[in-house]
Amino acid sequence: MADKNFALSFTPDKVGVSKGGDLAYEIGDYAMTTSDKKGKPQTAKAKYVVVWGKQADGTWKALADVPNTTTP
Repeated sequence: MADKNFALSFTPDKVGVSKGGDLAYEIGDYAMTTSDKKGKPQTAKAKYVVVWGKQADGTWKALADVPNTTTP
């Protein structure tokens, strides 16, 4: 991430866990800032969905990570 303006943030809005406790989902907003061609910061904001799976050792792993961007 050599871009001096690079920044990435996530804000979860909703998290749900399956009845069995082995799957979960997260829905929220994210913002990513990068430099434009002139070196000025530009920020893209969008939504995301992540599906999590509980592993045998008890840790969680992202099974699907889906950004939803729109072009103005």
